[in-house]
Amino acid sequence: MENNPAAGSRLHNIYAFLKYTMILVNGVIFLCGSVLIGLGLWIKYGSDSFVKTLGSHSAYFLNVSLFCIAAGIIMCILGFLGCYGAHKEKRHLLLIFLLIMLVLFICEIAAAVVVLAFADVADSIVKDKGLQSIKGTYYDGTGLVDESWDAIMKKFTCCGFYGYEDFINSTFSVKTGLKYPKPCCKNPVLSDCNGLTTSDQVIYKKGCFPAILEEVKRNSMTLGITAAVVTGWELSSIIVALVLFVKLG
Repeated sequence: MENNPAAGSRLHNIYAFLKYTMILVNGVIFLCGSVLIGLGLWIKYGSDSFVKTLGSHSAYFLNVSLFCIAAGIIMCILGFLGCYGAHKEKRHLLLIFLLIMLVLFICEIAAAVVVLAFADVADSIVKDKGLQSIKGTYYDGTGLVDESWDAIMKKFTCCGFYGYEDFINSTFSVKTGLKYPKPCCKNPVLSDCNGLTTSDQVIYKKGCFPAILEEVKRNSMTLGITAAVVTGWELSSIIVALVLFVKLG
C-alpha cells in the first residue's frame, strides 16, 4: 500500500496543533497559578496591615491566603508538566500530567455523587446547626460567631435564620432583652431600630437561610457554566495528553 503524503501531512498538522494548544493552555494555567501564589503570599506576609485595617476579620483573609497558595502550587505543577512535557515531548511528564488530571477528574465526580447522595442530610445539618448557632452561640461572648452572622445579615439583607423570631428566647434575647440585633434593621441609625419595633419598614423579615438559597439559585446558571467549562477543559486536557503520549510512544 502506498503512503499518502497528503494524509500524513494532515496528521502531522493535527499533532502540531494539539501540541501547541497544550503548551498554550498549560502556560496560561502556570501563569494563573503563579499569580495565585503571589496573591496568597502577599496576603499572608502582609498580615500586619490586614490586621490593622480589618481587625478580627483579617483571620478570614489569612485562611484565604493559604487556599490561594495551595491552589496556585497545584496549578503551577499541572501547568509545568503539561507545557514542558508537550514542548520537549517528554512522555513521562505527559504521563504524570495525565494521571494527575485523571485523579482530579475522578475525585470531582465522586464528590458530585456524594453531594447528590447526601444532599438531604447536609441540608438538615445546615438547618439544625444554623438555627442552633443563632439561638445559642450568637452573642454568647466569643465574638467570632457574632461577627459572622452580622456580616451575613448585612450582606443578604436578612434577619435570623428563618426570620427575626429566631432570636426569641435566644442567648441574645436573654442577655439584652431585645427581639433582634442592629444588623436586622434596614437603617440601623434610625431611632426605630431599637430592637423592639418589628414593622416591615424597620427590619428585614426574610431569614438568612432563604435569602442565601435565593442567591444560589440566581447564580446557578453561572455556577453551572463554570463547572461545565472546567469539566470540558479537564476532559480536553486528558484527551490531548493521551493523544500526544501515544504519538510519542
